Amino acid sequence: MLKGRIRTTINLAIAILVCVPAFAQTSQSITFTTQAPTAAASGTNFTVAATATSGLPVAITTSGVCSGSGSGTATITMTASTGTCSVFANQAGNGSYSAAPQVTESVSATTWFIGGNLIVAVAGCGVYGGTPPNTTPSTATCATPPVGGNGSATGTGPNSYGDDQGAPWNLWQYTPDGVAGVTFVNTLQLPQNISGANYPLSTDYGSQSEGTIQLSGNGLYVTMIGLGLNAASFNTDATAYCPPGYSEGTCDPENGNPAMAQTGSLTGQTYSGNTPVPRVTALIDANGNVNSSTVLYNIFNQNDPRSAYSPDGVNIYVSGQGCKTWDPADNECSGGNYDDTSGVY
Repeated sequence: MLKGRIRTTINLAIAILVCVPAFAQTSQSITFTTQAPTAAASGTNFTVAATATSGLPVAITTSGVCSGSGSGTATITMTASTGTCSVFANQAGNGSYSAAPQVTESVSATTWFIGGNLIVAVAGCGVYGGTPPNTTPSTATCATPPVGGNGSATGTGPNSYGDDQGAPWNLWQYTPDGVAGVTFVNTLQLPQNISGANYPLSTDYGSQSEGTIQLSGNGLYVTMIGLGLNAASFNTDATAYCPPGYSEGTCDPENGNPAMAQTGSLTGQTYSGNTPVPRVTALIDANGNVNSSTVLYNIFNQNDPRSAYSPDGVNIYVSGQGCKTWDPADNECSGGNYDDTSGVY
């Protein structure tokens, strides 16, 4: 019989549970510090801005009839004239902050022109300088100094337009408040360069006889007339467009600046240095699309085109003043033959 010891080893696994307390995340919220408008026209832009109470960056995105995104701020572009633009603000959170509830702003797409609003034709950066919605006299200069600008004659300095200089046409839109005030809505600059069949539409800055705008007879267009030349091109070298028919020289510089309205429009003028400048009508539809393809030569030469009216969006009646024919022998109007008004084009 074998005698001895039997050793038994028992290994005990001891599990130790460590309880780590969970730290609650702090909640946060988002506020649009610069809100979107309730409505905006196709092709126009607006800016939004948003912040979170956490101080973390806010992501701005869009959907619907608009585009644009950013962090904290974003420029949004309307892409249609009907529908809804949604602007979203989100903050995803981090280890310390939980995700913020999404905040949304909605913008209704509209046509550029809004029924019942006031439309004003404005030369250059405004009669008083500055940027829209400038409504009171000011010595402010243009936000962007115009090429060739010389506003010294009007006391506003070289960063604005001088009297009679070439200037772009702009349409400023306002909503009347029903009492005595208005709210600025948007601004539309008419073309300044040739694009396809469309021509520029400029004006003689400071001329009170130009800039008449009318509603077409069928109610579909705003109509007006201007000078078919880039304003900066004229201001940089007026001699290329002005016939020397006045005793004072090129374009009769009555206020120290050559006058754009006194550019020549006659194709029969053959003297050196003159490039005829057409008088151009514009049909502007509700979405702000500009048809400036009606180009008129041999009309309102060296004077103001004043107004254009269309009963149907096809035929256009224009009025103005100027020399109709030219006598190259003496560089004067032939037989005193001046336009007073002209018919349908």
